[in-house]
Amino acid sequence: MAHSLRFVRTAALVVLLPAAMTLAGNALIFPGSPPMTEQNNTATSWSERIPGEIYSVYAHHMAPAYAPVQVYWSWSPAGGVAGSWMPMGPTAAPPAANYWNPTLGSQTNGGFIMGATAFTSATPFIAGGMTATYMTNTPGGGAPFIAPTPLNVNMVANQWFDYPSVTSVDLPMIPLPMGGTATFAWVQYTDNDGDPGGDGNFFNDAADRFGIWTSSTNTLGAPFPYPAITPPVAIGVNMPVWRVPAGVKPALDYAGPAGNPFMPPGSIYCAWRDVTNGTVMLSTNPMPTGGAAWSPPVAVQAGIMPLPVNLVPGIVVANTVGLAVDKGMSPVCPTMAYLVWDALNTGGDADIYFSFSPAGGAPGSWSAPVRINQDPTTVLRDQWAPSISLDPNIGFITVTYYDRRRDPANTSVEVWTSVSKDCGITWKDCMVSRVGPFPPATTIAGASGLYTGMYLSSDQSLINPWGASWNDGRNGMDQDVQFEFVLACDNDNDGWPDTLDNCPNIANPGQKDSDGDGIGDACCCVGTTGNVNYVGIVDLADLSALVSYLTGGGYALPCPNEANVNAVGIIDLADLSALVSYLTGGGYLLPPCP
Repeated sequence: MAHSLRFVRTAALVVLLPAAMTLAGNALIFPGSPPMTEQNNTATSWSERIPGEIYSVYAHHMAPAYAPVQVYWSWSPAGGVAGSWMPMGPTAAPPAANYWNPTLGSQTNGGFIMGATAFTSATPFIAGGMTATYMTNTPGGGAPFIAPTPLNVNMVANQWFDYPSVTSVDLPMIPLPMGGTATFAWVQYTDNDGDPGGDGNFFNDAADRFGIWTSSTNTLGAPFPYPAITPPVAIGVNMPVWRVPAGVKPALDYAGPAGNPFMPPGSIYCAWRDVTNGTVMLSTNPMPTGGAAWSPPVAVQAGIMPLPVNLVPGIVVANTVGLAVDKGMSPVCPTMAYLVWDALNTGGDADIYFSFSPAGGAPGSWSAPVRINQDPTTVLRDQWAPSISLDPNIGFITVTYYDRRRDPANTSVEVWTSVSKDCGITWKDCMVSRVGPFPPATTIAGASGLYTGMYLSSDQSLINPWGASWNDGRNGMDQDVQFEFVLACDNDNDGWPDTLDNCPNIANPGQKDSDGDGIGDACCCVGTTGNVNYVGIVDLADLSALVSYLTGGGYALPCPNEANVNAVGIIDLADLSALVSYLTGGGYLLPPCP
């Protein structure tokens, strides 16, 4: 019955809470962005050579419409802290008026390599114009991107290329020919029936199909030294289209310096969603720049319930998959491969799901999916667009996603993560955005719904920590891109990160604080009951305080749970009797706090 120790502990929390309430805000990646323009679909990557250096690329919609749009970039030499981001304008322009949906990876030599989509039509997803996926790179250090190189250009009018991803074998311990390999994957849509739906989109109808294509280069040397590329090849074909612009953006990663039981060092993995058939598909290649073939795609997850056409209040969302392969540099999870995706649960809201393979991704070795966002399953709040990254040094997993757990209306948006330090067995949730939840404000609305972008981004490297970039509508008008590298974790999973939670170790989503002292009612009683005045030990002063409260003497209880001496739910004369018995040696034992 160490009530004096309990007092010391809660007093310490009172001291810490004011500092917690001044938790530093997120960093704006494009400070000074013009009002009523939209920035979204950001991709961000840390340097593998320079501590603190980070690049970010993003789609910049220059008017309240899908187009005109260009890919802009910003960089920070100071770890991405607020005020350190320098917007640098458009990347090198491809041979088209519009370009968007960028992807970004770091290079062994300290540079960065980017891919994006270019199109000539006045609005996306119109048959008859030119579309192309292309790549460009920069040596880093604030240097601009060089002239772009096409990866694939549509040769027929009924094709549309989009949603590229890139992985770069950037660990310096992996030598040529795989060291320095950068592999791109993208979606090819094929229109087979015009636009029978009449929504202006030629690539989202019943007869339309999609495939996944890839090409590789190497930023260190032969046999395909940048900007030379391997001939584009299809690794998945003739799959039914779910809808566009919701996309089926592929995910890429590579095996570490020692490889794993399934694939040799530097091998490339590619995963994507066949949304109509409810599967996650996986294909691998041990050496794409050395002439090796991609494996036939295998469904490693099935029975996935897709996200709806739109989430409230009508925002367009993607059916997303994320892929990560442990680099084997820590004994924690050396042979693991991981998948994450968003899907509807049986209650009808969107959640984040996870599966692991202890055999490096081999078919048949993947675990049953588990829900990893830790908010209560009964509240029916949406989570979507997961991005997974691993700490290559110790194997910790961080999955970042859009989240609505703190909005009872399930409309406004924040960004959260789920973190695992034990190969995905247990998870802890952490808040990433520092304000909100905020409405999904956007100036882009079309037949598909409100457009706030399709994806966010996260990264970790050997020499730099976890960091994430995303877009949100906190200004109330349009989407801006933000960055964060500090997690505000929520140990009791009540939707309030510990730094803001008035009771960080006991779940209290309502944050009730009857006396306004900054300590939640759920947390003020620790150990046993009876310390009615919440001062020192249980003594006659507590009895006097309880008498005053029960007789209308005006006493305000600092912690109602302490005054509920018998812990049966209400404060009444039975509690007074119990406290008298305890103080007079009548044999009453104070119960644990409720």
